[in-house]
Amino acid sequence: DLPQSNSLAVYGRMEAERKREAKRYRSEGNERALEIRSAADRDRIKIVSKANRISEEVRGEADAKATKTYAEAYSKDPEFFAFLRSHDVYRETLTEDTTLLLSTERPFFKHIK
Repeated sequence: DLPQSNSLAVYGRMEAERKREAKRYRSEGNERALEIRSAADRDRIKIVSKANRISEEVRGEADAKATKTYAEAYSKDPEFFAFLRSHDVYRETLTEDTTLLLSTERPFFKHIK
């Protein structure tokens, strides 16, 4: 057995060594965590960017189909199509509380007469 003072010194050195190791492990862990977060952020940016691009492509295709459908409808019956478009405009712009004064000569009213 070692004298008390030697034992305390040995334990002190052991404790200091373990603290240094623990600090090193924490530092390595923090560094790895930062690498993982950075990679995840890069992946997120790529994924969101791709999703936005696909969304815009789909929206563009849908708009093109809608435009084609409107054009076909217009060519079949221009007067009815004009009525539907004016009806849509009124429906979108007027609320229950809206008061609107229009001449009965307006194109919309010719369909109501």
